[in-house]
Amino acid sequence: MTEQGEPTPSHEYFLELARTLPKIDVNDPRVRAFVAADEEGRASIEIEIVNPVYNNYFLLFEARRLQATHPERVKGIEQVYLRTAEEIGEPWQRFLAENGELLGEIDAALEAREPFSDLFKYYRDLLRARKFGEEDAIDDATGHPLGISAIAVPLVDRLNPLLERASIAMQASGIDPQLYGLGREIN
Repeated sequence: MTEQGEPTPSHEYFLELARTLPKIDVNDPRVRAFVAADEEGRASIEIEIVNPVYNNYFLLFEARRLQATHPERVKGIEQVYLRTAEEIGEPWQRFLAENGELLGEIDAALEAREPFSDLFKYYRDLLRARKFGEEDAIDDATGHPLGISAIAVPLVDRLNPLLERASIAMQASGIDPQLYGLGREIN
């Protein structure tokens, strides 16, 4: 992830990321359903394909990971989530102690998201600056009908099951994961 104050990499750098980052297989049924809906002019079903990672729940784990390596980057809602978890005290400490391997897997999945996060921020900045040609070039560089969303899907597919396991483990430790923006019940 680019650090604050560092120069933004070139447009070519982001085109290369769009070309080379792993993507969902074009034959995946979710992609075929999206393409069919798009061809029929129906409302986009992309949101069902690239579901937010348990809404904001992943931010608790991102904050925990960043706190260890880059505490200056823990801001906003991440800071609130981390403070709330720490204020829980013993149940939070027990959750951390009993789930080291799972937390390591979550950390690795979040770290794997970083190049896509940088690409997505750049893409969003192009949209805000109304640089639609450059934004289209990023989508085109993926060579995929979902554009850059095709990169997000495997990352979400990797992270969501880990977050589900974390939610269950938090409940077992006496913590309500709903405090952290978990968007759906886990049974």
